[in-house]
Amino acid sequence: LRNDICFTIDPEEAKDFDDAVSIKINKIGTEIGVHIADVSHFVTPNSLIDKEAMIRGTSVYFAEGVVHMLPKELSADLCSIRPGVDRLAISAIIQLNNDYKVLNVDIRPTVINSKARFTYQEVQNIIEGKNNHAFKAQIQHLKKLSIALYKKRAKNGSLDFDIPEPIFDMNDKGIPHEIRPSERLISHRIVEECMLLANQVVAVEIPKNLPDKFTFLYRVHAKPDSLRVERFRGLLKRLKLGVYVPEGDMAPSDFKKILKHVEDSPYRSLIENVTLRTMSKAEYAIKNNGHFGLAFKDYTHFTSPIRRYPDLLVHRIIKMLSSHSFESKDDWKDKIEEALKLSNEKEIEALNAEREYIKIKQLRWLAERINSVFEGVISGVTNFGFFVGLKLSMAEGLVHMDTLENDEFYYDEDQYCIKGRSFKEEFRLGDSVHIKIVSVQIEKQRANFVLHD
Repeated sequence: LRNDICFTIDPEEAKDFDDAVSIKINKIGTEIGVHIADVSHFVTPNSLIDKEAMIRGTSVYFAEGVVHMLPKELSADLCSIRPGVDRLAISAIIQLNNDYKVLNVDIRPTVINSKARFTYQEVQNIIEGKNNHAFKAQIQHLKKLSIALYKKRAKNGSLDFDIPEPIFDMNDKGIPHEIRPSERLISHRIVEECMLLANQVVAVEIPKNLPDKFTFLYRVHAKPDSLRVERFRGLLKRLKLGVYVPEGDMAPSDFKKILKHVEDSPYRSLIENVTLRTMSKAEYAIKNNGHFGLAFKDYTHFTSPIRRYPDLLVHRIIKMLSSHSFESKDDWKDKIEEALKLSNEKEIEALNAEREYIKIKQLRWLAERINSVFEGVISGVTNFGFFVGLKLSMAEGLVHMDTLENDEFYYDEDQYCIKGRSFKEEFRLGDSVHIKIVSVQIEKQRANFVLHD
């Protein structure tokens, strides 16, 4: 596929590029190509690099650097889909009809040559007509495709969380001088929808062609725990948002309707975060139990083998199919089970490390702003006070109940709020407040706020 027009779309600071896309319009409809770096060619089973990659399970991302799963000679060079260079890939060529229904899928090893390296902002500028480019038509077709794919899965109840991440601008001491929320662009949607489609079709098509009882792997997401759902339902009722909340188990479409209902509400950020906390943790498994959050019956991870070990295993299965050469079922199953157990563990470790890193950077930012006043939203209520998330920096701190003046306050667990006994003043989840930063204890990962009139 060297002569096909494909290109990468990534963050400006990206150093490795593991996915490229191509698109063609034909008489039947749309042919979308998702081309993924063939890491399996370089990382062979049971090699030292393979064993180390399996132990690491995933790359871990911080603002100031990455702890890579693979050596940079592979991740940033030999496997990376850099423009103008022939690269080995595993491609999913997907033919859709004019209603964007999948008609045919061809998944096979390929050689590609990326014709451009775009950033998300560059693609966004082309979409908005701010810049022109030789591939403008392809990008506009991708935009149309992504909107259609999103509407299709949204109709089926697939959840789409639009929770921004903090972006840090550091000074030379590693302390943020600015924190701003990330921006969701149409160009992000293009990449997301293409990758979701590819992961879905690979999970559907590849197992069909495997030898009997040969193990495949899936990305699964169980339905939420009933106790968490009950707490979520109780919160919605107490907030009196005017949204219908069904009794019993809730389907993805029920959560979808609630998120849609609060889109223009001041409670939007709160409800999105609580919905996310209500969900189970997605994980890797050899049994296909479906993906609740995406409302997909079949789903795997195929699109990021440079940074996720399970994706590399999926590529190996595809290569086995293409060569008709399979490992023994028992050996392969043992390897898969061990790898997925490690990957599930390492994914949680990586998430915790990334969250702790973000928290510490936010605390260092707060520590430079003692006595400053900011607007925030009450993000959590406890029996000793309430937490406030600041609007722009997304940093969080505690307003202790002992600092509340003019009344005796107590925690009303049923109402998710703190109330004054005499004057009945209330501080509820989602309320906007102004706070002053009074102290920061980085070693305890805690910031202390007081209310500011």
